[in-house]
Amino acid sequence: MAVEILGVGILIAALLLILISCEVFVNGIEWLGCRLGLAETATGSILAAVGTAMPETIIPLIAIFLGSAEGGEKIGEGAILGAPFMLGTLAMFVGGVAIWYGCRKGKRKECLVLKAGHAERDLKFFMSMYMVALVCGLMSFQDFFDHSLFNLGAALLLMSLYVIYIRQLLKDESDMNEGACPALYLGRAMGIAPAKNTFGMAMILLQVFGAL
Repeated sequence: MAVEILGVGILIAALLLILISCEVFVNGIEWLGCRLGLAETATGSILAAVGTAMPETIIPLIAIFLGSAEGGEKIGEGAILGAPFMLGTLAMFVGGVAIWYGCRKGKRKECLVLKAGHAERDLKFFMSMYMVALVCGLMSFQDFFDHSLFNLGAALLLMSLYVIYIRQLLKDESDMNEGACPALYLGRAMGIAPAKNTFGMAMILLQVFGAL
């Protein structure tokens, strides 16, 4: 009984730590995007994606390389293919509830600003790349051909598409400014604002990597 209570306590503490880390990470990423002169789309899809995609990236790697031979591969494939489904269902619900709650408390506007062109571009790339990953997962059950060359070609295709996607994101005009960003948490704790020099950038990077 004591062990079960301890396990639940550790789980709750871990969830709270994740929530705090997410808040600190997003705050740092906003400042980093401003300093690098990136648009909001690039900041979210490139910089913030590092933190949001890290769990579903690390879990398959651990499962494949440290788990059992057969079970690890299945867990890895399930994590890779299952994460987008969760993001498209549960994550959308949580995001909607957060927006509704923010509007009700007067912390944000009622309307959600959506840049249709950017959303359409992101969805096109996502659906194309996810279909490639889905085909790879389905083909792994087929035994009538060698998967190595097929998987290598798929990996090269995915990497190429991602490079093209990043290049298009970086072409977006910057629409962020530091005046609109909340105070950097690390700067608030130290009692100084991050200056526009190497030390200021170091403060921002320290907060970002510390949150990770």
